[in-house]
Amino acid sequence: NESGSASDGEQAAHRRRGDASAVQHWKTVVERDRKEKRAEADWKEENYLQDYMYWMVKVKSDFQWQQPLVQVMQEMRTACVEEIIEVVAFAKSDLARLQGLINEKYFVREDCRFMDMKLPKGSHVLPLGVLSGRNLKSSVWWEKMEALDTPAHFFFGWAKHDVTHQKIEQMKEVHMDKLKWCGNHCRMVLKSIEDFLAEVTEDFSMSGSFESLMPSAPPLSHLYLKHCEGRELAEDAATPRSDDLAESEEEDDAFAMDSGPHFTATATL
Repeated sequence: NESGSASDGEQAAHRRRGDASAVQHWKTVVERDRKEKRAEADWKEENYLQDYMYWMVKVKSDFQWQQPLVQVMQEMRTACVEEIIEVVAFAKSDLARLQGLINEKYFVREDCRFMDMKLPKGSHVLPLGVLSGRNLKSSVWWEKMEALDTPAHFFFGWAKHDVTHQKIEQMKEVHMDKLKWCGNHCRMVLKSIEDFLAEVTEDFSMSGSFESLMPSAPPLSHLYLKHCEGRELAEDAATPRSDDLAESEEEDDAFAMDSGPHFTATATL
């Protein structure tokens, strides 16, 4: 792959995910992280809640949010009329050698290899990496190349075969459509994170209100517990059994019948 390390991020993400599910991967990374942090002197179990939330968002990003973006980047790369080659200068000597391989207009002089990467003749430096945002129409950055900090990432563009005006217009159209999609996707990701944080906040508010209203175990009724335990009536129980209520009603009816019409009339009045 002559496009350099452009796909290294995709391969690293795939290796990091492996064949495990999102839940399995989350459990693995959390257990490993907790094991490392337990060795710290100021470790507190209750402080790990934020780490739980971090790993939930991180794993969801790796397994759900990142993959569509990687696919879109691949489609944009395919539609591009230039191959992108990335090289890294790790030392000042590498910067000096790279400066000698390109001219003042930032074009590669001859076919060459730099750090095991092939740089075709005519490929040009792009305003990315260490030169991000720089005006490459001026040779001042070529002159200052040896003074750059290392490691320094350089990106080269190399035109693909048969570059036509139609392919350039198609590239612009594809890139514009994909950028719009990326904007909507990022908006969805932010909305999902906001909803997640709102749900966590609601859970905390609910559990916090319970704890504030119930600072201790609720008081227990001594008489009521004795009555309820085993459904056996205690002598000092304030709540009678249902059978006792039925017997009391029968006694009242019998007493009314024995009292005669006077009791009935009195009761009626």
